[in-house]
Amino acid sequence: LIEPFMPTTSKKIFEQLNIQVSNDFNNTMRLSMNMGLIVLITITVIIGILLISMLLANTYKGKEVFITIADKFIFTRNITEKIAVSRFCMAMTLMVKSGVDTTEALEYVQDVVASRKIKKKIKRCHKNVLDNKSFVDSIVDEKILSNMHNQMLKVSYKTGAYEGTWDKISDFNVKEVDESLEDILQAIEPIMITIMTIVIGAVLISVMLPLMGIMTSI
Repeated sequence: LIEPFMPTTSKKIFEQLNIQVSNDFNNTMRLSMNMGLIVLITITVIIGILLISMLLANTYKGKEVFITIADKFIFTRNITEKIAVSRFCMAMTLMVKSGVDTTEALEYVQDVVASRKIKKKIKRCHKNVLDNKSFVDSIVDEKILSNMHNQMLKVSYKTGAYEGTWDKISDFNVKEVDESLEDILQAIEPIMITIMTIVIGAVLISVMLPLMGIMTSI
């Protein structure tokens, strides 16, 4: 891979030391330098991808692309939906406490939800409410919330104690999102440690092999 560069440097060193080296040593030197170059290219590519992603994340189209990927990617789809439901509940809690009509609330909360799947459900709820379907029935039919929370909403809207119920549902979903994110971080940590160990090991090998070869030859 770096055939033109390696022999020139190594030859100069060994010529100055008046040392004759074998083909095995040359192959070892070539292998170690290739490993170092591969590691360098890999790190450069990863940094480049991260920088490009950060730049794209600041644009409207970039955000749309990231949202689409997060909605469809198997490892992020679940947490994306949980975050969307959590934001929906928090926004609805704020709207209900502020005295906003449920029809208007369903229209406004669409702007705070990123997941397209959840946003479509909220839009259908809004349409159903406009068609004179009850607010609670619309929420239940679209299955935005869990069955337990749906039952809580049904009872609370019958008794008129729905503000406190929205508070409890919102708190529950926020805690669930926090726990899910914590689980993801705990799963990522050993993976990152493994990757860093491999990278550092490859760098050390690419440095140590030539030194060991020179010492052996001397």
